[in-house]
Amino acid sequence: MRTALATSPPLTIVVPTFNGASRLRRLLFSILNDDYSLIKEVCIGDDGSTESLHEAISPFREHFPIHVRRQDRAGERASAARNLALGAATGDVALFLDDDVTVEAGVLHAHAAWHRSHPASLLAGMRHRFRASASSSSNVTSREPDYRLQAWSEDSQLPSWYFVHSCHMSVPIEFARLGFDADFSGWGLEDLEFAYRLSTLGVEASMLAAPAVEHVDAGELRDPFRSSDLGLSASFNAYIANCARFIHKHNVPEVRQLLFRSLDGLSLKNGNWIREPGASQADAALRWGTNAIASSMAGTNTQLDPRS
Repeated sequence: MRTALATSPPLTIVVPTFNGASRLRRLLFSILNDDYSLIKEVCIGDDGSTESLHEAISPFREHFPIHVRRQDRAGERASAARNLALGAATGDVALFLDDDVTVEAGVLHAHAAWHRSHPASLLAGMRHRFRASASSSSNVTSREPDYRLQAWSEDSQLPSWYFVHSCHMSVPIEFARLGFDADFSGWGLEDLEFAYRLSTLGVEASMLAAPAVEHVDAGELRDPFRSSDLGLSASFNAYIANCARFIHKHNVPEVRQLLFRSLDGLSLKNGNWIREPGASQADAALRWGTNAIASSMAGTNTQLDPRS
C-alpha cells in the first residue's frame, strides 16, 4: 500500500538476522501491507547465516531497495549486525525491527510522523506476543499485551531508556550511527545501553503505545526471562555478562540499581545461571559476570567461578 505522507522523513528499516529467511519473509510481507512509500530502504545485517536469504527477500525488491551486509558467525552478535546494516543506510530515520516480528497497520506512518515533529528523539514502540499452539507454530493462542504499557504508566520513577527494546524503535540516523556496543553478545541489554547513551546526550525516549509489532513465540526462544516464564529451561549467563559490561561502561547509581535488581532470583546451577524462586545471589551473579567479561577481554573466553 502506497499513500505517502508529505514531508515525512524517509525511513531506513534496520533488521539483524541469523538463518531468518522465513521470518524475514513474514516481516517484509507485513511491511508491504503497510504504507511502504515511507521506506527508503531495508538494511539487513546478516549475523553469519548458513542458509541463503536471497529467495526470501528477492520478491520484495521490486517494491523497495533491500541491502544485505553479512558478517562471519562468531557467536550471537546482533549489535554488530545492526551496525553493519547501518553502514548501508541512507534514510533520515532508522527504524529498528527484529526479524521475528510483523508490523501492524500504521506502524510506518506513526514513526515517520513522530520524527517529522520530534526531530531529536527516540521513539520506543510496543511488541505484543502471541503463543503458538503445541500442535503447530502456524496456530496461535492468546495475545499478551506488552508489559511495558502498564509498567511505563505505573512507575514513572523509572527512566525512559529502561523501556527501550530494539525489536521496535526508531531514532534519527545521526544518532543511530553512534552504534550499538558490538561487545555485547547473546541476548539482552545492548538496546538499553544504546538508549542510555543517547539519554546522556539529551535524546530522551518516548513511548508509542499503538500501533505495535507482533511476535509469535515459536521454536527456541532467545529471551531467558520469557523462556523461564513459560516453564522452559533457560540460561541467564549471557544476560549476566551483559549486565556486568553495561555497569563497567556506565558505573553510575541509576544503572547499577536497575540492573542489579534484574539479577534478583537467579541461582548458579552446574555452570548455568537459572531462575530459582527465593534465590538471592545478585551479588554473586554480578561478580561472575565481571569475571566473564574480564576473561573475554583477555582473550581466554573462560567463565570464572564467582567464588574464586
